[in-house]
Amino acid sequence: MELTHRQFNLLATKEDLKKLDDKMDGRMEKMDGRMDKMDGRMEKMDKKTDKMLVAILENKDNLIELKDEMDNKMDRILTAVDDIANQLKTSKEERTSNQGAHDRMQKGIDKHEIRIKKLELRHA
Repeated sequence: MELTHRQFNLLATKEDLKKLDDKMDGRMEKMDGRMDKMDGRMEKMDKKTDKMLVAILENKDNLIELKDEMDNKMDRILTAVDDIANQLKTSKEERTSNQGAHDRMQKGIDKHEIRIKKLELRHA
């Protein structure tokens, strides 16, 4: 197969290949520089992430301590509320008992008053 003059002029020369190689080397150097910068950024991000993780773990410990503290306080509050509820129950029971005794005494007093009036009427 023979090349036409036009096709022959389109073939790359050693000089063209050298220019292309130099151009690619330049691009690769730029790419390496960009990758180095990216590595630096990634390292900074890793450090920040590590700091955040440490802070999160510290907060987790603090939250666990706070939860335990709140549980203890809630137990004390509920114990006090139970005591108050028992006192109220006892007070209601005593009041009901006292009311029953008062009603029985009042009936007795009413009967005595009637008898006293009858006696007073007889002796009057």
